[in-house]
Amino acid sequence: MTAQQPHSRRGRAWTEAAIREELTGFLAGRATWPTYREFIAGGAKGLREAIARIGGPDYWAKEMGLADNPRPRGGVVRWTDESIEAALRPLLAGRDSWPTRTDFAEAGLRGLGEVLREREDTHRWAERMRVTPPPQVHKPPKRRKATKPRTRASPRRPWPRWTEQTIATALQEFLEGRDEWPKHSEFVAAGHKGLYHAIIKHGGSHAWAERMGVQWVERKSSHHKTVWTEERIRAELSGFLADRSVWPTAGEFNECGHRQLLTAIRRRGGTEKWRREFALPRAAHAPGAPASARSPKQPSARERRWTDQRIEAAIAPLIQELGHWPTKAEFHRAGQSRALSAVYDHGGSARWQKHFGVRPRRPSGPVPDRTQWTEQQIESELRRLLTLTGRWPTEKQLREHIPRGLYSAVVRHGGVRMWRKRMTDDAPAPVPTGRNSV
Repeated sequence: MTAQQPHSRRGRAWTEAAIREELTGFLAGRATWPTYREFIAGGAKGLREAIARIGGPDYWAKEMGLADNPRPRGGVVRWTDESIEAALRPLLAGRDSWPTRTDFAEAGLRGLGEVLREREDTHRWAERMRVTPPPQVHKPPKRRKATKPRTRASPRRPWPRWTEQTIATALQEFLEGRDEWPKHSEFVAAGHKGLYHAIIKHGGSHAWAERMGVQWVERKSSHHKTVWTEERIRAELSGFLADRSVWPTAGEFNECGHRQLLTAIRRRGGTEKWRREFALPRAAHAPGAPASARSPKQPSARERRWTDQRIEAAIAPLIQELGHWPTKAEFHRAGQSRALSAVYDHGGSARWQKHFGVRPRRPSGPVPDRTQWTEQQIESELRRLLTLTGRWPTEKQLREHIPRGLYSAVVRHGGVRMWRKRMTDDAPAPVPTGRNSV
């Protein structure tokens, strides 16, 4: 078996020889293949990830002489509040302060320590378990490496194209020795995440399980016990699509509370099958939609979702709490960044300040001069930009335009959408230029 040399997080180059050497020591005294959690508890997370990339667990279990014993079907550890508390209580017994990384590793809980650090949850649990939290370390942000501009000499590498033939070939190798359809976590652990998503797009997991001759198991979670049959999917879709003229996007499924329905659709035939059954075209902004459907007059998803009523309902509680028009920072801290963007698209901040009868809070420093921009000046500068660019300018062009402040003036005096419609409707036809112009 040949393979590349992927690197672990610490920069170690994992080869077959390196995996075999580490596994020999890690499996000493074991009669069965370890679970994923046992790898993590033993401080061998990098080794487990390398195994998933090079060969897979089945290959290495056979290589190390453990293929005759059944391999445990352990997935990724799901840490809940109850399991975290149950693991922390014996570890924190007799302690006054939060354990170090070494303490977590020696107790076989290295994975738990990593999970709490990644969730930034250590201080909450320290307070809950009544121990001194660890000192908070503020790391400077990493500098992003300057990327070289792509040229025609270095084109973007295309994604691999999955066809039914390549899916069947990959599945035949992956399902060897299995009687049941694997879980999503098993696809990911074996490095086949792309294969899993290709299966969803090309018929769904249920159809491919029947095609490959393995048993497909309906795995019901404790939170959702609905069994999705084709009849139930068809009934739910009939109500959901009753007033729609195009097939909804994944975001619209989620926003309307139909995430489970979308998951069932992907498993039972795929979205294309059900879209054709209901004879609905794709949304204009969806991948794969015909170019003719993507009209510049088509409103964006944000414009369709946000209405005046929704904007008012979203920001009214914040204004009532503050007693003044919020600043950008106050919008962001309240989680209303999208509502602020909708304000800019639906009349501008000046219109909504007048609607609520509030004004911005008086700044503590010098007040910026905002009286210099009138509607006539805004229109004049926008026409100059339209002449230079030949189309409606981007947000970056508006912000960098000289004199400064054009973008802020646009969003205060009517909003971006109003000015775009006003200027593009009144704009003259572009003058043809070039060799073939008359």
